[in-house]
Amino acid sequence: MLIQVSGFPTGQTVNYQVIDRDANVITAWTGTGVTERTIDTTLGIYVYEAEYTFTSGFTGYVLWKTTDNVWTATEYIDEAASSSLLTSSSTDFSLTRSKIIKRAFRKAGIIGAGQDLEPEMNEDGIELLNLIIHEDLPNEGIRLWQREWTTKTLTSSSEVTGSNGSIYTCIRSHTSDSTNKPVTGADYTTYWKLTGSTGGTWVTSTDYTAIGDFTGDTDLLDIEQAFIRQNGVDIPLDIISINKYLNIVDKSTTGTPSTLVIERTKTPRIYTWPQSNNTDDVLHYLKIRKLQDFDNADDAPDMPQYAYHSLIKILAYNLTFDYPSSAHLRNDLRIEKEMALNRLRRQDGETEDYSIMEPCYEN
Repeated sequence: MLIQVSGFPTGQTVNYQVIDRDANVITAWTGTGVTERTIDTTLGIYVYEAEYTFTSGFTGYVLWKTTDNVWTATEYIDEAASSSLLTSSSTDFSLTRSKIIKRAFRKAGIIGAGQDLEPEMNEDGIELLNLIIHEDLPNEGIRLWQREWTTKTLTSSSEVTGSNGSIYTCIRSHTSDSTNKPVTGADYTTYWKLTGSTGGTWVTSTDYTAIGDFTGDTDLLDIEQAFIRQNGVDIPLDIISINKYLNIVDKSTTGTPSTLVIERTKTPRIYTWPQSNNTDDVLHYLKIRKLQDFDNADDAPDMPQYAYHSLIKILAYNLTFDYPSSAHLRNDLRIEKEMALNRLRRQDGETEDYSIMEPCYEN
């Protein structure tokens, strides 16, 4: 802390002493570290100052004097008052899965203050909490914090030599078996096209890939935006439905990709069309990822802190369908849930596509 005294003339040798409120000497008279600083020469204002470290909560005085004792001054110090205004400097507050569930049960009136959850209650809470993050919130379109940019280099398609000696290029990624072997497999035309330059020997139980046809990340829920970066230029892609993609007659057409589609299966697949003819192309896409499960009692929510209270309110209402609750309380919790969802939508950031009205309490 910087201690200071003003009003002394320039060019003085100044000492200070620190005493507590009971006049006990903490630091005896010393001039060590005292420097003079000019504030305004015209007005003759000068300051003498020094760095000093007080103990936490210190209250007392700094006494100042010149060596000839002509000039003296006193400075009151109250570290107790200033320390009470200090902030934590941390922003990592969190709630664990067990605390969220317990608070929700209390809010729903199922347990009282100081009561613990029965094992079956805890299991019900875990299931409902995971259903909220994997069903309720995604279905409400609340997902801004799940956005992540991902990149994928569009590598060359596999090429093999067919049983007829011709070269075939993979047009759909797959694991090989007898049904897709070119040219004797019954379904080979779904996976191979008669074109290519150099082909290796076709081998069964092998993963063959087509450029722009790949498996998405296991946590992929949706894709909002996408573009191809080609020679330093970003080319936006239209995101189309799987039905529109299936209506494309020749999916093996090559060129600069203009569209992207997600095949929403348990293991999602991503296709770009036309299939890129430039192996330097890099696909960039803004994916919506799934929220992480609540697997352990100490797991924190995979979401911002501003969503914690809303999560408790949503869970509290959902619990009333499995545990006895008065109609009045259930209605109050329903309204709180709706308000919580509305707040999350607003905090989700992009609300230009819909308007929000807070529900009114029923009389």
